[in-house]
Amino acid sequence: MSTGCAPSGAGGPPDVAYAATLAGLASMTPQRLQRLLRGRQAAEVYADLCTPRTRLVSRLMHAESTTGPGRVRAAQIVQAWRRSALESEPSAIWERLRVAGTAVYRRGDPGISAAPCR
Repeated sequence: MSTGCAPSGAGGPPDVAYAATLAGLASMTPQRLQRLLRGRQAAEVYADLCTPRTRLVSRLMHAESTTGPGRVRAAQIVQAWRRSALESEPSAIWERLRVAGTAVYRRGDPGISAAPCR
């Protein structure tokens, strides 16, 4: 099994590495990613996914559907994310992006233009 959910420490990958990892999880959409990351560090969200009871992520996904079969679907999505997170390695993903020359930014980071693309 991967050690992708090992806690990051000094010298570990930057927070954007965790954001890139989250973006690549199964069933992730831009809207879901935005909801998960709003006001939170990506490493915090990623670490939550790696715990047996993903409290933060489950609570956020609760907003997606509160009743009926949609709630079951939200629970399935969270479990798919958890499985993907357990199999992923943010530092390896970060290294592949770095080698490829791919920049990763989070909304609000320096380097992100406030002007819309045309």
